[in-house]
Amino acid sequence: MAASRRRPSGGASSPDPCGGTWVGVTFNGEGRVTAINVSRGGLTGHLLGADLSMLTSLSELDLSFNALRDDLPMLPQLLDGLRSNSFFAITDGFFAAFPALETFKLDDNEMSTLKLWIPYDVTSCPSLRSFSAVNVHFAGGFPNYFGNATLFPELESLSLARNLLWEEITPEFEKNSKIPRERD
Repeated sequence: MAASRRRPSGGASSPDPCGGTWVGVTFNGEGRVTAINVSRGGLTGHLLGADLSMLTSLSELDLSFNALRDDLPMLPQLLDGLRSNSFFAITDGFFAAFPALETFKLDDNEMSTLKLWIPYDVTSCPSLRSFSAVNVHFAGGFPNYFGNATLFPELESLSLARNLLWEEITPEFEKNSKIPRERD
């Protein structure tokens, strides 16, 4: 999963996560990995999406509060545990690979080299209910397309605080959106 492969904390003696000795790795009765929860697990290096894509039964992934870095690769579903790492950018086509995505949380990442701050292909996720990218050093105009009820009919929560957004929220955003706006 990471370039410097460390087993999750707990001193697992087996290289087989389904042997029941890897802390934070859950598997089903068929020996397939269903969840990885290694929040604060001391992971370092690069996240290899190809490794994770082989986990076809994975339904939960929490890699938050580690030292993972580089561009955010294509990952399997359920992307709500990626906060507090050092991902540099969201790769082109990232969101298009997850049309059923409902929740995306990438808070507290240092994406200072991001070329396209939120790729427009996020509009290929009509089931999106919650998008959170707080304190990720995004810079650019406010993404008013999130207020388009045709593109995002289910979106209820949009959190973009502590970023460098320089355009105003348009009246169309408020008119078309189910997202409550906090006022100063």
